[in-house]
Amino acid sequence: MKADLLTTARWHITNRSGMPWSEDVTAELLDLINDKLGFPAPGTPEAELVPIAPLPKVDSSQHIALCLGHGRAGDEGNVGAGGVSEEDYNLPVIQLVAGWLREWGIRVSIYSLYKGNGYESAMRWLAQQMLTDGITGAVEFHFNAYDKKAKGHEVLHWKDSVRGVTLAKSILDALDQAYPNRVSRGLKPKSPKDRGALFLSLPHCPCALVEPFFGDNPAEWSQFDETGERALLAKVIAGGIRSWIRTQWKGSTP
Repeated sequence: MKADLLTTARWHITNRSGMPWSEDVTAELLDLINDKLGFPAPGTPEAELVPIAPLPKVDSSQHIALCLGHGRAGDEGNVGAGGVSEEDYNLPVIQLVAGWLREWGIRVSIYSLYKGNGYESAMRWLAQQMLTDGITGAVEFHFNAYDKKAKGHEVLHWKDSVRGVTLAKSILDALDQAYPNRVSRGLKPKSPKDRGALFLSLPHCPCALVEPFFGDNPAEWSQFDETGERALLAKVIAGGIRSWIRTQWKGSTP
């Protein structure tokens, strides 16, 4: 949508004015307007009113995998400043993300227990399972840890996956917009020897690995351990996935 079209719609909504066209003002449309504008639109003269462009349709053929990082027996991943592991923190977040996506008509599968005796065997199992299930895009959930001082969010993708980059960027854009005062560490292309490489490279579909904060940083942990903040984080990530789905087309390659 163009900004002027969004501004027109926002003016009508904020001023409780009747819509001069047949487009319904759905919650989804309002979310999109808020996302794109980020601020209340100024009053728009009647002479400048123009129709709203229709929302892009969500491709019903998309099937998204939400994957629990370190989701295999004996591997809890990093432990946050509050004593909670990545596994225990992220599973409720994944369930909230799944709820939003399903509400928006997007098919979702959750993979929370990987089979295999180690990282490589677990990733090979997961890749085969997602192929069997017809997954069209996958996101794995983590949080970072380093020196208790590092901060910010980042999204990882496989260096040679064109659509993996677009998925990662869509999620990163959503995080950047929702948390403008936090450090954005950007997109992180990964190679064979990097952490997370097999999750990003083995599956047949585009994949992204999201690290929304540093769990060992007490300040970041304090923010994202709040129940309301977890809920917001889940909606933000779900929105990034939905935005990516709207850009997809059949026949493209990972």
